[in-house]
Amino acid sequence: MPLPNTFGTHSLEAHPLCAQSTILPRLSKEERSHYRERYYSLKFISNYVSVFDQAMNDNIDSKIRKENEMLLKKYYESRKPFSFTNFRQGSIISSSDSSTGCTERTKTYSFLNDFVSNCVNEVDPYTLKMTVRNRHSALNMVNIDEERKSKEEYDFEDNSDDNCSGRSNGGPQYSSERLDILRSDSTRSYFKYYKKLLTVDLRDSDVLKRHNLWMPMITRKFRFLLLPHGESEDSSLTTPIPRCLLTSALDFFDEKTCPLFVNGTDCVPKSYDTFSGSSVVTSIFSEYKLPSLSYHCSVELNEQLFIGGGLMACHRYDEEAPDLQDFYVDGIKNLPPPLLPGLINNPSMVSNPHIYCFSLTSSRLTRPNVSGYTPPPLVCSQGCKLTERHIFFYGGFEIKSETQVDDKGRYFIKKRAFLNNTGYILDTMTFKFSKIELIAPPYQFAIYNNFSPRFGHMQTSVSNSNNNQVNENAPSCAKGRRSISPYRLGSGDYKIDYLVGSPESKDYLPGDSLPNVANPRSTDSLPPKTCNSATHTCSSVNTIFIFGGYSQTGDDKYEAMNDMWKINIPVISRGKRNYYKFAETVTATKIPVIDDPKLWPSRRAFSACCVLDYFAKDAEPIETKLLRNLKNDFSIDMEIRPGNKPSQPLFPNIPHSRKEKKNGRDSKRASCSSSSTSEDASSKSTRNTTSSPPTSPKHTPPLSTQKKRPTFGRTVAIHGGSDSNDVCCDMWWFDFDSEIWTKVDLYAKTGDESEGLVPIKLCMVGHSMTTIGPKLIFLGGLRQNDVDQLYRDETLPEEITSGIPLGSGVINVVDLNTQCIQGCKLLRNDEETKDLVTIDPNVSVPHQIFTVAGTIALVKGTMTLVGGAVAGRHDSSKLYLRGAILQFILPSMNLTN
Repeated sequence: MPLPNTFGTHSLEAHPLCAQSTILPRLSKEERSHYRERYYSLKFISNYVSVFDQAMNDNIDSKIRKENEMLLKKYYESRKPFSFTNFRQGSIISSSDSSTGCTERTKTYSFLNDFVSNCVNEVDPYTLKMTVRNRHSALNMVNIDEERKSKEEYDFEDNSDDNCSGRSNGGPQYSSERLDILRSDSTRSYFKYYKKLLTVDLRDSDVLKRHNLWMPMITRKFRFLLLPHGESEDSSLTTPIPRCLLTSALDFFDEKTCPLFVNGTDCVPKSYDTFSGSSVVTSIFSEYKLPSLSYHCSVELNEQLFIGGGLMACHRYDEEAPDLQDFYVDGIKNLPPPLLPGLINNPSMVSNPHIYCFSLTSSRLTRPNVSGYTPPPLVCSQGCKLTERHIFFYGGFEIKSETQVDDKGRYFIKKRAFLNNTGYILDTMTFKFSKIELIAPPYQFAIYNNFSPRFGHMQTSVSNSNNNQVNENAPSCAKGRRSISPYRLGSGDYKIDYLVGSPESKDYLPGDSLPNVANPRSTDSLPPKTCNSATHTCSSVNTIFIFGGYSQTGDDKYEAMNDMWKINIPVISRGKRNYYKFAETVTATKIPVIDDPKLWPSRRAFSACCVLDYFAKDAEPIETKLLRNLKNDFSIDMEIRPGNKPSQPLFPNIPHSRKEKKNGRDSKRASCSSSSTSEDASSKSTRNTTSSPPTSPKHTPPLSTQKKRPTFGRTVAIHGGSDSNDVCCDMWWFDFDSEIWTKVDLYAKTGDESEGLVPIKLCMVGHSMTTIGPKLIFLGGLRQNDVDQLYRDETLPEEITSGIPLGSGVINVVDLNTQCIQGCKLLRNDEETKDLVTIDPNVSVPHQIFTVAGTIALVKGTMTLVGGAVAGRHDSSKLYLRGAILQFILPSMNLTN
């Protein structure tokens, strides 16, 4: 049996704050009447398990569960009463230089680090042998958990009070999924690799921790979400498939530890691609276990994902969930969508004060130590790229808790939200925070011209061309032309002008029309127009745009906004390696709001936004681009084609029988001229392929079919959002150069092809959006029906129909060429009823679930989803945490067309 100290550093007796006695005032009966809400610890739908997990111990999980419960009580006992005297005067503990803020943050870190200390698996040469021996024991005990699995019900309705509260019912408390990790043969090669590290005399034992492998697991009762529904008509869309009813062909998890590669047919419409993409539940290398985060902020920079803020679960696994029967919460009221009270007010969800860095290329997770003016744990804050080295964070709110305990040991927790109006800049090289105060210029545009603190706003950045500098000594290829391979320069027939065109030709590509591929960029910012090619760094500070969000007008009262601000952060000094020193005070410039619903978006927050890589202005289909590259880079020599070998002359020395060979340039021009006809035909066929179907005369045609469509430069797109309990349905594009909003409609096909495209209203909030080629990807979010059920307590009418509501899929794809949603056809679009669609018969019907509170990042065609919560739409009140990272590999073009 392993020693207790080998399971981590989690020790309640050693905690410095647990020994302190706390005298708390008693609560009156009138005050108790406000504390009526009770919560249960949330379960995981996916999670990570270390290969060194000591799952064979029967008592370790129950011990950690009791310690988590005691630590959670001590954590809330340390919460001091808050005051509203300094309400909305910036963040009340964001002034990191104050002694009060440092003391309170030190106490918070002390408890939270002890929660996270469960995630550290102490591995050394002595415990490794015992772990391997436990692994061999698990391989021989095949039926050890059959008795437990037979008692489980594989549906969403298995949440009894004992299971949710975390009370022990006797017997082993480890899960079968954690045992599957030890039984997996895939870990055998990893253990062989890890033993090689032990052959070297390591002076630093932390090297062993950094090589810890965390493998994903998906709870067995939720694995039906990854399987397509059967073709039988009596299968319900909202009822999970019990494991006992699954056929052996569908239950492919019996022979696998976890579904590393999952078919994406339930998420991606089949018409989007022949193979419908795929999803990957990736493994990670880390010293710490990645906590389950919700409403956090993540920014991608140089293929690194920086994750901060939000809420995290205080338990690692379901077996370690604390008992919450002694907790009564007076939570934050009037939360706007998509803020779920079951997540925000749950006492088991605590604020995350750490910064996590996840490498999207090596799948390595780190938690660096930060310094400087560290921001408080903020919920729903936003971040964007400022430079190649700095990230700018703004907004969000801080949850302050006040706890009182009665003589019966019941904890009455009062939670309130305090908005943050301070900006923070993170140096990703030194991990040092700097604080910036944002102010509005006085007497401009309006009498009340204050820059209100907000959360759930749109925040993006664009390169400031005024600060860009170009190295004049750089080669010509760095000033706008593509780099040429040295293998192409070996023949005299291929010149640079043939590949990129001469300055006089129409095929010449100017410098500002080619993206800079040498510098990775963030997905929420635009690349600079010109960069220094010699140093591979951009000498510009991005301009930040902020739009909308919720402001706090009173205690638990929030109001949506539609104002837009532009922020240019002054630079005091610069140094090497993109070092910048910024000013401490920044003036935000307000863009005048146009009071016209046709020219300016309405009030909203939590709308999906992304910077468009694909523009409606002179959009070139990928087929045309491929044909043009083939024409420029390749030629066919008709003389050496197989089957057309010319006859040899009998007397080659005779002058009149000698054939003069054309030079390479003439032959290339001849081949190009001969292929011009085929290119024109191909371009015509391409235009016919990418053109949208005809629209009905009573409907507005999309942008691609209009003769005089608006032109766009550097553009950001927003879609959906919420204004209180009303969900927005429209999409807007904002041009950074002209600072003009343009409304863009979405369309759908109908069963009648003669009717053409019909405009639709895709009402969603809390979803994410990104672009892959000419495709616009929507991930997750809540529909209007979900909001009515969660926030208005409206019972949805039972309606028998052959279709499903619009936007019910986990992923919804829109083609920007036609602005048409893919993979579905509209059944009806009446004013009294909701939009119903029917899915392409070639793809199975998606499961009726929704996912919110997560963040996505797109790097090299792979979309990474971190954190969030999942619930079934038939019972959206039961939430489940997403503890594992999910990646979608989506193609950038439609192969079916």
